[in-house]
Amino acid sequence: MGDDPRRGRSVERYREALERSKYLFNHPWFKELLREKKSISLLDVGAGRGIGGVAFAEVLRDMGIECIVDMVDLRRDALKDAEEFAQEKGVKARTYVMDALEVYKLEEYDVVLMYGATLAHFNEWDIVKLFASSAQALKEKGIIIVDEMDRVNYIFRGGFKELIVENPDPDKLTISVHHRYDVVTGSYYREFVSLKKMEIVTVSINFRSIAHIASLLWIFTKDVDIVGDKPPFYLVLGRGKRGKILVSDLEPTTVSRRGIIWSLNKTSY
Repeated sequence: MGDDPRRGRSVERYREALERSKYLFNHPWFKELLREKKSISLLDVGAGRGIGGVAFAEVLRDMGIECIVDMVDLRRDALKDAEEFAQEKGVKARTYVMDALEVYKLEEYDVVLMYGATLAHFNEWDIVKLFASSAQALKEKGIIIVDEMDRVNYIFRGGFKELIVENPDPDKLTISVHHRYDVVTGSYYREFVSLKKMEIVTVSINFRSIAHIASLLWIFTKDVDIVGDKPPFYLVLGRGKRGKILVSDLEPTTVSRRGIIWSLNKTSY
């Protein structure tokens, strides 16, 4: 959620988040949850500038349900903007500059939200810890919401080019090119090039199917559902924490500590 939700295309993204929240609250799990509570505690993981969490809380407020949002992100500047945005919308919010893998150290919440392209930034090992940490931060009958697109299906049907125009705006013209693939983490590294500023940023991206995300979440929550409100984007829901696998149980594996696959000549291929 990198853009200011008060300007440009992000204004429309916020309107979309409001509509998706309204749609989601018709799901039976949420009807049951909201029937039992007059206030909801929400944890927004990878909150960025607050589009998802603030929209969720605003819709609840309009339904007469109080919602306090705790927003977690590594970027202090983004959270500062999120705080200001929440205040403008009349939403109660607290912010924490911390690693998403450590949200279990906070309190327990009715709802844990991951809105936007949050999962793409976690490799195949860290996503297991992310779900474990999020489930550990969940109340017994709480719900996890994961907003994602079916990236594997998208790539198989549309392809993933070596060079992609990421932003066609002449003032912000940006392209991305393939850099390398890491077989251990499952991450694709792309170099994003700002042609106007001639700046290069290398970003790791991870591609998963919705079924992959849902089945993995099932390990940490008792039940899972998929809401198809805006294909190819979906909302994956997990309800009720199992509490059987904690973040502390997930010590780094031999291969993830080494960082490359094992071979006789000790090189990766």
